[in-house]
Amino acid sequence: MAGRQRLTLADLDGEVFPEWAGADERTRAYWRGRDGAAGGGGGVGGGGPPAPPTPANPSVPLVGDLHQLLTVVALGQCVALLPRSVAEERSRLGDVVVRPVEDVSPSTVHVAWAGGPASRAVTGFLSAAASVGRERGPA
Repeated sequence: MAGRQRLTLADLDGEVFPEWAGADERTRAYWRGRDGAAGGGGGVGGGGPPAPPTPANPSVPLVGDLHQLLTVVALGQCVALLPRSVAEERSRLGDVVVRPVEDVSPSTVHVAWAGGPASRAVTGFLSAAASVGRERGPA
């Protein structure tokens, strides 16, 4: 897979995906690219039971945060779908190979700030984030 420039969900069939601690079925399906929102139905994980372990990976890694996820990927224990911003940043470290997957659901980003009117800094951040989002298009 690392030699290809782009992948599809079908290319990931049979790969081990991590289990997210406390995740419900909908969340598990999303992080396997199988929530159906972008044509990704069935196959890898399918939102059902964990992906079957392979001989090289006798157990499915359980992760609770992004650091744990990236660690088990770097150790070769599983593959993971990541937002583009995280993938681009992590690929600079050289410990994982990152490729776009063409037929996964887009990511939605939410921003939270303290109640009340937004400060000038928050307003500036929101403006910059919207600009980047328009330039890059959907993740």
